[in-house]
Amino acid sequence: MKRRVVIWAVLVVAAAAYFLVDVRQRARLGPDVRRHRTDMTVYLAAAEALADDQDPYEARNPRGYGYVYPPLLAILFLPLVGWAPENAALVWFLLSAAALLAALLALARLRAGGAALGAPAVAVAVLICLGFAHQGFQRGQVTHVLLGLQVLALAAWMGRRFVLAGLLLGVAAALRVTPLLPAAAVGLGMVVHALRHGGHGPWLRFAGGLSLALVLSFVAVPVAALGAERAREVGDRWLDVTGRLQAGVTDLEREYRIDEWRFKNQAPRRVIGTWTGWRNDLAFEGERPVFPDKATSALVDGWSDVIGWAAVGLALLLGLLWLGQPDARLAPLAFAVAMLLPVLVTRYAWPTHYLMALPAVALASAGAPWRWRSIGYGPAPLVFFVGAGLFYAAHTRALAVLGEAGCLLLACVLFLGLFVAQARKDRPS
Repeated sequence: MKRRVVIWAVLVVAAAAYFLVDVRQRARLGPDVRRHRTDMTVYLAAAEALADDQDPYEARNPRGYGYVYPPLLAILFLPLVGWAPENAALVWFLLSAAALLAALLALARLRAGGAALGAPAVAVAVLICLGFAHQGFQRGQVTHVLLGLQVLALAAWMGRRFVLAGLLLGVAAALRVTPLLPAAAVGLGMVVHALRHGGHGPWLRFAGGLSLALVLSFVAVPVAALGAERAREVGDRWLDVTGRLQAGVTDLEREYRIDEWRFKNQAPRRVIGTWTGWRNDLAFEGERPVFPDKATSALVDGWSDVIGWAAVGLALLLGLLWLGQPDARLAPLAFAVAMLLPVLVTRYAWPTHYLMALPAVALASAGAPWRWRSIGYGPAPLVFFVGAGLFYAAHTRALAVLGEAGCLLLACVLFLGLFVAQARKDRPS
């Protein structure tokens, strides 16, 4: 008991020191705006715009960055309007840390193949994904909350609390749309299983929880907070901004301060575009290749679309095969893979988005039932570890080419291939 108290005390002190020394300093406003390095004030600026009856998607934080997420997150920040940024950052940091801790505890207790995953596997995953978690905290990103909601949804689903699982995934999707992919994989698997074996209650409860969360998050809460007409107007603006960003409207990229071609963006389109520039000896403006014609740009778009749709198809296929029932041995693996696959779908995949690899890496590190028994943890976690290490090494000017080449993205694809292939090989007959 005393040992546990000491461990928790050390964690609390370390978290407090980390916040005061790093996270808080990034949120403070001072004479040099370049020292203000947090996205949390983007959410706060959007909330302030809502409070002033202005367009949240026109609001800008002190660095000039704009809000692009669904309205719910800005609405949830309304109670923090008027707070000093460093104080608002404390509240957000506490919520994010609690979400991450909840995810880690739930993962350690998760039963994969009959036994709990355990602390060692989770510790390995934390070590491998530590850089992504660190950058998420520094930037005040929403990723930790999304990780917590989805892992808790997985735990609820495996515990046959289907309504709760749907609710958690629906709320996560209302904060950032990507959790709809694991939700769709789970739903498809459950429906097909019910059609084959009977028993429609589980998937109906899951669908009910998911639908309720989406209605509350996209309709009821905005209407209650903003009024019906204002809620509809803000929702329409979000759809417009999201569509234009994904379509790559250049002036909007400039307006929202999103540099797609920074090596830190480890999304397929950016990497394919960079390789296309190298292969065809194109000119570069900074890190942006200058495509000579629309055909070249369309080719890059086409290949990135192929990868994106392949990722969606893989998530749904794994859902169909392994997510029909929560006691299936490979169900947590399919869920974890579906959580990570959105990095291959979206146009923008920053380091913090790769934190979604943590559950899959933990499952791979646990060994059962998809381990390479002769060599311990096996190559899949090692591949991801090497990719992450190369990516952070690429932050030095001498090794920047590694990041430009997409070392993290390539490691992620290889990790997923090894992981899924071995799981399929080791699945029970």
